Amino acid sequence: DIIKGSDYWNDLSNRKLVGKINTNSNYVHRNKENDRLFRDGWWIDIKKDVWSVMRWVFKDKNFCKENDIENVPQFFR
Repeated sequence: DIIKGSDYWNDLSNRKLVGKINTNSNYVHRNKENDRLFRDGWWIDIKKDVWSVMRWVFKDKNFCKENDIENVPQFFR
């Protein structure tokens, strides 16, 4: 959610992380719509790899029964 720009939390650590993402993403931030479109596209490009790594790390754990948690609202995760 942080990567996609749809994170609900707006605390100091989250704002710092978003700032680092924006600084290191090699693009010029012009407005919120461009930012959202960039993040959506970037997430689509990398999400398969990110989910693969997360599943591997937590493969022996029983945290979540959902297979497709990307579409579950953040509040319910």
